[in-house]
Amino acid sequence: MNVRTYGTDAQGRRGVVFQTLEAEHALPVLAAHVLFGLPYRWSQIGMHEDPTARVREFRSRRRGVGRRSSARRTSTRIRVAIGEELVDTALSRFLTARWGFHERRLGRTIWTANEHPPWPLAQAELLDLDDDLLAGAGFPDLAARPPDSVLAMPFDHPGFITRFGGARRI
Repeated sequence: MNVRTYGTDAQGRRGVVFQTLEAEHALPVLAAHVLFGLPYRWSQIGMHEDPTARVREFRSRRRGVGRRSSARRTSTRIRVAIGEELVDTALSRFLTARWGFHERRLGRTIWTANEHPPWPLAQAELLDLDDDLLAGAGFPDLAARPPDSVLAMPFDHPGFITRFGGARRI
């Protein structure tokens, strides 16, 4: 799970700017944080599906580490009903384009290419949202307003894997 914005560098390369990346496994979280400076957070993540109603629910709760682990942990719960028709619009293509990511690392901005098959998206309806991730990423009022668009991976899609290329300083 992630909160991200999009940017373009001085060379015209488009990329995702991650505000937070929630991930289940501690070793990849640590490696991505150390190698790329990415804002990964070790979290407990789950998904529940109701195929009959075409409803999918995602949950994430940051795991407690260190002295502040007893404080309320940042979490999110998103429940959506996913339509059957695939969406192919300028917005869906923009959101799933295979560009790269920008990240500040050791005082410099890096851009790293990524590649993945095109992501299919379907129209969806937000049924419920209980979210701390947006506020924690610097967008305190965003979860309280209705979304401009709700798109989701089709219900029967198996998922995907993203490959990252070598990081380059910019």
